[in-house]
Amino acid sequence: MRAITNLFTWITLATLFSSPLCLFSSPLWAQIDSNVRHAIVIGIDKYRSGQGLPDLSCAENDAHDLSQALRDTGYIVSELTAKAAKQLDDPRLNPTATYIRDQLDRVLVAPAIVNTDPNTEPADEPVSSHRNAAVVICLHGHGVQLPEFPLKDGKPDLEGTPTPKFFFCAADAGMIGLTTANQITDRNGLIPVEELYDRLERSQCKTRLLIIDACRNDPNGPPPQGFRTSSKTRPKLPPPPSGIAVLLSCKPNEVAIEDRTLGHGIFTHFLIEGLKGSADLAPSGSKSDGVITLSELTAYVASSTANHALKEFKTTSQNPEVEGKFDMNLPIGRLDPAVADMRVVMELIAKGKSSDDFVREVALERIESWKGSADRGSLNAQFFLSKCYAIGAGGVKKDELQSVEWTRKSALQGHPLAQINLSTMHLQGNGVTKDPVEALRWNRLAAESGLPIAVNNLAIKFREGLGLPKDAVEAHKLFLQAAASAYPPAVHQVGWDLRNGIGCAKNETEAFQWTRRAAESGYAPAQVNMGDCYERGIGVAKDDVEGAKWFRRAAEQGSPDAQNRLGICYQYGKGITKDAVQAVAWFRKAADQGFAAGQSNLGFCFENGTGVDKDLTESMTWYRKASDQNSAFAQNAIGWKYANGLGVPKDLKEAVVWYRKAADQGNATAQVNLGVCYEEGKGVAVDLKEAVNWYRKAADQGNAGSQFRLGVKYENGKGVDKDLNQAFLWYRKSVDQGYLAAEVNLGRCYLFGNGVAKDVTQAVNLFRKSAEQGQAAGQNNLAYCFMHGEGVTKDLNQALQWYRKAADQGQVIAQREMAGFYERGDVVTKDLEEAIRWNKKSAEQGDEQAKKNLDRLNAAK
Repeated sequence: MRAITNLFTWITLATLFSSPLCLFSSPLWAQIDSNVRHAIVIGIDKYRSGQGLPDLSCAENDAHDLSQALRDTGYIVSELTAKAAKQLDDPRLNPTATYIRDQLDRVLVAPAIVNTDPNTEPADEPVSSHRNAAVVICLHGHGVQLPEFPLKDGKPDLEGTPTPKFFFCAADAGMIGLTTANQITDRNGLIPVEELYDRLERSQCKTRLLIIDACRNDPNGPPPQGFRTSSKTRPKLPPPPSGIAVLLSCKPNEVAIEDRTLGHGIFTHFLIEGLKGSADLAPSGSKSDGVITLSELTAYVASSTANHALKEFKTTSQNPEVEGKFDMNLPIGRLDPAVADMRVVMELIAKGKSSDDFVREVALERIESWKGSADRGSLNAQFFLSKCYAIGAGGVKKDELQSVEWTRKSALQGHPLAQINLSTMHLQGNGVTKDPVEALRWNRLAAESGLPIAVNNLAIKFREGLGLPKDAVEAHKLFLQAAASAYPPAVHQVGWDLRNGIGCAKNETEAFQWTRRAAESGYAPAQVNMGDCYERGIGVAKDDVEGAKWFRRAAEQGSPDAQNRLGICYQYGKGITKDAVQAVAWFRKAADQGFAAGQSNLGFCFENGTGVDKDLTESMTWYRKASDQNSAFAQNAIGWKYANGLGVPKDLKEAVVWYRKAADQGNATAQVNLGVCYEEGKGVAVDLKEAVNWYRKAADQGNAGSQFRLGVKYENGKGVDKDLNQAFLWYRKSVDQGYLAAEVNLGRCYLFGNGVAKDVTQAVNLFRKSAEQGQAAGQNNLAYCFMHGEGVTKDLNQALQWYRKAADQGQVIAQREMAGFYERGDVVTKDLEEAIRWNKKSAEQGDEQAKKNLDRLNAAK
């Protein structure tokens, strides 16, 4: 007996978690009024070939969707369809005669499969002994009527008056050669309606309902002599025993219509709609009571089916009817509005989204119904009510204690989402004592349900060490487990682990495939990472166009990270046409959501007048908003504004304060700026050692400018012991990153053999590269090489040409050298006035030699 109970518990859980839409619906009625409610729903589209039973189109779909509607009104449902058997990988859910009878035995004879008290062991008495229980049996498929002749001498008397017998055709029904009911054996796969009547009659359940949407007459042509049928689709059934209701899809001589536009038979379509709430009829001027009675259901289904058939199939009528002697006011189901709301929440969670926005949106309308259902024991309603108190939605004040109370009620009865929330409350100390161990216990309970979000949350606790030691390997295993259910955040996290080698071997190619799976499911964070992979060439060929496409997908979903990244694409023309106005538009979307990077970038645009009118005050407003979120970029930008008096009074000490905030967070640009302040005594006392300290921090992060500055310090021995080898190494690192100023200094190392073997050819190459990119220092040094024949053939014309380019940019040495050319008359006409002019330019910049030259020339003049 216990094994059967456990079997059904497994089947129920498998059904619940096979689709998020089914979650939490089954036990609700039991929690509301302690009744046991079970339904067996059978649907068959495919029959054995060659048996005279053509395939149907909607019967299986009818059964599947009706099963969900029954779950939502409080039933434990055994769905016997080929689809259910395949989805749950359980052949016992195939609708063959043997398995159908097995299910009937378990529901009407075996121990109860519903335990209404979560703190006790399951009851041992059979479901059928629950006097307040309800059993519904639903048949969707073919039915046949065959004559049963009286026996004479142990054999059918074909001369006698036959009795019509109706049979439901199981999936393994075999009709070949059958002309009478007397010929039927167990191998024919036919279940007589009298058997169903008998099983229900022996049950003591208060509500016993048989629903038949099975249309088919004798498939073998004309009936035997003495037997007559007039029904086109459903024979007249024998009356059921007292207390049993039979709801039939149509009257005799009518057709039960399948409507392809509805995806259902008309009858079952309105049966489902009725159970969803349309049948909960309210007297004029009063509210519906949330309970669907048998009279309400049959009245709604009968009128709606007849009206639809008349409207859409004008020549065909279909009128459902109910037979039997029973109490028409028997309750068939109770509506729980929170069930439909939970379905929406589960769809959101399946996409990796939060339920909070949905709760805020509908809470004002739903709050009263949630309160009523929560008081009656609805786990879903208790969850939603706890959410309202947690975030202050639906007109209730934010109240952590009330939130905890309702969360605990739902969690204690096994609601996984409530258990997750209770775990978070204990982790953060919201309304309860902060207790990582208790938080972990509730998360483990939720994870035992198999719900992917619960398993994913447990993985996060292992990854972050929340309530237990950090264990990246165990976290990765759990992410994989949650990802097996295609839960987007888990799929995405598996990709992230593989990309970075967290808890597993690093594999960027495989990481990209996982990320794509999550991204294609619509999960915005994964779409952002897809864009990043394409932009940076991680696990896939670099492709800025594809990168921009993925950023756009996530941005259009409202992801502020993606909106900011898409803005950057527009700002710099990465994979998309450069458009400063569009860049500002996307930065603003991200900024308006409080995304710090978007606020910083918007501040940058206002500062520089990029895509928007220049406005230093507005720029500072956005930088301050970002800095309030500890954005290092914004803090450095504010420091720069104070250092240069941009939109604020110039204040070097205040600049240092902001540079330090950003530098302490590791912002390399701020570290360089702070180093400059210490080197030049801007806002702080000159301290070359401290300057070197900050330059080194930035240089170690790969900041090319800082690497260059550190090289200068080693070359000159300022703030650090002079070390030409170290100078060369830092210049080389800076040059390798394309820093132009460092090319000249590296060239000088090669020219004079400072820290490296002398190589004048390499020196000239570096000077030329710098000079051709417009660097005055490179032009000056290249001119020096041509003037003295270092690494190139001596060429005064070339020397003059490059000195002039450098001098025109204000290069001091080049200006002095230009004066020398005119004083000596080398490759130019001797001109003392021109020599005086160039020496004057150099002297005005503090060049002492030029001052002496100027004095000498003026005296000679």
